[in-house]
Amino acid sequence: EPVLTDAALRLHHAGLLALPPGARPTEEHRRDPGADDWVALVGDWVTGHLLRSRDPADLEALEGVRRALPAVGHVLTRAGVRRGRSPIDRVLARSEAKTTAAVEIARVEQLALGEDRRLLVLCDHERATATLPVDLVGVLTEQAGSAHAVLAALLEDPAGADALLVTGSTVAGSAATLTALVEHVAATDPGLARTLRVRPAGGGGAVHRLEGAWTSRRWVLHVTRFFESGGTTVLVGTRGLLGEGWDARSVSGLVDLTSVTTTTAVVQTRGRALRTDPARPDKVAVNWSVVCVSDRHPRGDRDWQRLVRKHAGFFGVDETGEVVDGVGHIDPAFSPYAPPADHVAGRWALALTVVGYVAGRVRAESSPTATTVVGTVAASSFVGTSLFAITGLLVGDLSVGVGELLLVIGVAVLWDVVLTPFVLPPLMALFRRLEPARVT
Repeated sequence: EPVLTDAALRLHHAGLLALPPGARPTEEHRRDPGADDWVALVGDWVTGHLLRSRDPADLEALEGVRRALPAVGHVLTRAGVRRGRSPIDRVLARSEAKTTAAVEIARVEQLALGEDRRLLVLCDHERATATLPVDLVGVLTEQAGSAHAVLAALLEDPAGADALLVTGSTVAGSAATLTALVEHVAATDPGLARTLRVRPAGGGGAVHRLEGAWTSRRWVLHVTRFFESGGTTVLVGTRGLLGEGWDARSVSGLVDLTSVTTTTAVVQTRGRALRTDPARPDKVAVNWSVVCVSDRHPRGDRDWQRLVRKHAGFFGVDETGEVVDGVGHIDPAFSPYAPPADHVAGRWALALTVVGYVAGRVRAESSPTATTVVGTVAASSFVGTSLFAITGLLVGDLSVGVGELLLVIGVAVLWDVVLTPFVLPPLMALFRRLEPARVT
């Protein structure tokens, strides 16, 4: 039972179980048990004991398990625990934070490429058709995660003002961009262009629709040419329409907002950007995978696990020249077993890693005189405290202003420098006794 074995070893890592004889934990076991581990263990307990028992206490425990499981995406059946769909899975997959991220990526791509930007944004669906469950009303909007929601958000930002939506049933964008598209069509098919009309899409926003005597077979061709010519630099679509068979050599970046994880679909999605462009032989395309995680729910890593499955079996070269596979080829700090931390511990881990690098570089390039030691302490204190504060601002974990932050950083540097003569010498003496070969 590999699943139960892995769960038991993670229980050992958390200090909840003695290490079984002969067991050897590996990297995947050096973390606290997650929701899947607890479900596996509870499922074994249910099928091995609770379902067979007639003890009133066991029956009460069984009913408690039955009520709790749906919250983590499982249900209790006569055969035991089975996987279901968790509300948190839908929240993560369709989170409006992903739409915000797509707009931010559009800004970054525009700053980097200017008029050469050709950004493709892929979504799972044009519009959400299913009614939201009652427990998600007020948590998600009806169209959260849809291509229409992404288009509306892009049009509200200057970096996405020329964005265009193309699906099997709709061509939409701003009135100005659609008018320019009609003029583009008129250059090659004036008869078709005369039938096209730009109309408001409803809702009072900037989104308009282009309607006329045409079908997706014709408009995809015209929109693709319009996109490649620079009439629009951001194209929003669905994976079903702009997947296999669709080709635009000028695509400079792809934003993947889809939840599909099959190998075939992943290869087709990434392949949209992996085309050489004769007009730009030096083109380097960027594939963006947007993921939403939460540490406030036991299944808050479901979207991260989708990313892991998307990258399983794909190899790349890291910055040191090593060949790596899986999510490690995106960033060496990424693990397939848990998403990166965005809380205080994760921010301090990042800050101290950078501090260790800075101190190591100083140590390697100069002899440890009193001046260099104090200078290294001051620099490390400044870098570490500043980086921790900046990451706090980025993730919205701080409620103080920049002026207060600067004051705190200055005080921290002063105290570290003052305490160095009292703390560092005893520590170095201790390290010399414990590891003399590594301390000189």
